[in-house]
Amino acid sequence: YRSDDGGATWRKTHDEPLREVVYTYGYYFGEIAVDPKNPNIVYGTGVPLVQSKDGGVTWRNINPPEVHVDHHALWIDPERPEHLVLGNDGGIDVSHDHGDTWQRLDRDHVGQINTLAVDLEDPYRVYAGLQDNGTLRGSSQSEPGVDSWTFLGGGDGMYIAVDPRDSTTYIGFQFGFYTRIDPNGTRTRVRPRDALREPALRYNWATPILLSPHSPEVLYFGSNRLYRSLDKGDTWTAISPDLTTSEMRGDVPFGTLTTVSESDHQFGLIWAGTDDGNLHVTRDGGVTW
Repeated sequence: YRSDDGGATWRKTHDEPLREVVYTYGYYFGEIAVDPKNPNIVYGTGVPLVQSKDGGVTWRNINPPEVHVDHHALWIDPERPEHLVLGNDGGIDVSHDHGDTWQRLDRDHVGQINTLAVDLEDPYRVYAGLQDNGTLRGSSQSEPGVDSWTFLGGGDGMYIAVDPRDSTTYIGFQFGFYTRIDPNGTRTRVRPRDALREPALRYNWATPILLSPHSPEVLYFGSNRLYRSLDKGDTWTAISPDLTTSEMRGDVPFGTLTTVSESDHQFGLIWAGTDDGNLHVTRDGGVTW
């Protein structure tokens, strides 16, 4: 929408919705920037970066494949508005021609690691779930400047579980989409789903999973209920009711489990924490909470 009288009145600038900008959720992006010397040149940040040169009537994607997606900040040079500095989940990119071409400056060795895990190989390997850069695996004997890391999966790298017997690996990305990677490389989706006519399950952005310290055959998975699998995630059984109490909902699932832990000393002694402020414990494997 555009106002030419300081916000007293507004008009919609385009006839069709702005599609394929945020894809799923709007709270994360949605910054608007306007050329300081030409009010008809407008930028919108989202998953791609979009631009209008006719005051919002038509839009184009100015996010070439070599520029990382998920844009959060855009600076426009007040003296030379063709000079743009763009901040996204990959780092910094610069344009000197209103976004027609870009120079990547995101080669710095920076990243945000959400989770870590290790296996029992010799030498052992380290697993890292990175914000918006997937899950990586590297040798514990990696040397600086030597690329010895393997890309295992995309999205926002979340919780990681590694079977100590054969390094079967469970990795996932946002909202509970997890995959089991067997030693031969076979990939299998592991994700409990609500049964027919049951309320839809809710999965946190960082949905927790946990291999039991007593048996790696036992895998736990937290939605708004706690699930347990005895066959590496092929089938699931709910071992709790809904452990959340809040009725609040938003742009993303709320009323979800965020953390699960099982005692190293007693099988079935499990704690589960939720994003609405609850902490539950079961001492009998989920029979009572």
